[in-house]
Amino acid sequence: MQKFEDYHIPEISIDRQADTVSVIIACYNVEKYIERCMKSIMNQTYKNLEIIAVDDGSKDATGRILDELAAEDSRIRVIHQLNAGRGGARNSGISAATGKYIAFVDGDDTIHSKMIEMMLSGLIKFGTDISVCRYREKLSDDTRKESPNVDGIVAVMDKNELLTCYVEEDEQYVIQNAVWNKLCTKELIGRLRMPEHKRYEDMVFTTKVLAKAEKACYIDTPLYNYTVDRKESIMNRGVTKAILTDQIPAYMDKDAYLESLGRKDLMYTHKYYTYKKLLLLYTEARRTAARTKDAAKAEEQKNIMKQLSDVINGCRKDYDNIYSCRVCDKHQKLRMNLFLKSPVLYNIFMDLNDNIVLPIRQNHAKTKLAKKAR
Repeated sequence: MQKFEDYHIPEISIDRQADTVSVIIACYNVEKYIERCMKSIMNQTYKNLEIIAVDDGSKDATGRILDELAAEDSRIRVIHQLNAGRGGARNSGISAATGKYIAFVDGDDTIHSKMIEMMLSGLIKFGTDISVCRYREKLSDDTRKESPNVDGIVAVMDKNELLTCYVEEDEQYVIQNAVWNKLCTKELIGRLRMPEHKRYEDMVFTTKVLAKAEKACYIDTPLYNYTVDRKESIMNRGVTKAILTDQIPAYMDKDAYLESLGRKDLMYTHKYYTYKKLLLLYTEARRTAARTKDAAKAEEQKNIMKQLSDVINGCRKDYDNIYSCRVCDKHQKLRMNLFLKSPVLYNIFMDLNDNIVLPIRQNHAKTKLAKKAR
């Protein structure tokens, strides 16, 4: 891996912006955000854009707003279609794209004004198939201005390094399952498409795209702004059935694909992270069931708990391989051991840890910081 500190990615002057970048925006009922999203794309420093906004059967004013914006900017093409889910909307955008390069943006997010230029410049500079950038989470009402400083760490990875950083969820290099922090050649995507009417639609798609890339440019600058809304947090809605119908099947498909590549090591690493997440979801479903006053919702969460328990117990057959992967944390192994021995013991441990041990550690850390500040 080549790593460059405080690297300034070369600008691409207007007269050299010859290659078209197709930016695909999946839009569904985002009237509150869509103009802000589109303006952040329209105002990019890289001007040679084909902006493909796919109105995926929105029932609000999203489609009308998109048509009005298209009347202002000839680079915008609006596709109105029956609802096919985010994967189906993105597939329509890919099929319609005529640019040499493709990037994705979600209709409720925004991007830094230099995102497309920097990601394309990095890709060209280092001769890669794909660029990936860091992102930041923003509340929907966050009005802070973007940082003008975009110099930072840039890393150039070969395909093995890229796939390893991705599957091992290396915090130094935030690759992610998402398609929206990436720009790649249209040729790299080829005939790959996402499943329709499914959540977690980009998980296997992204894995396949990354596996096809010979080389990647990673830009450690948050150029993508991912909108989060506290009202939509898991603490408010509990664990949804999509975990069982969409997320877990996507995890399994990703495992199968990694195995097909001959990377059983990464498959077991991915399984490790999968079970880590499923244990947390099991705990959240249990706590939601306990605190909700809605009897039907409580029963739903209990049913999800039972089905999650069945899936988690499936780790027994691969236990040794999963919990000997190089990223395995001894605390996660302890949690799984407790669950496999007795979910009741696991529940007691989690409640003690979250309600007593963790607050004590946090207070201790704050005290140490306060002493250092004196």
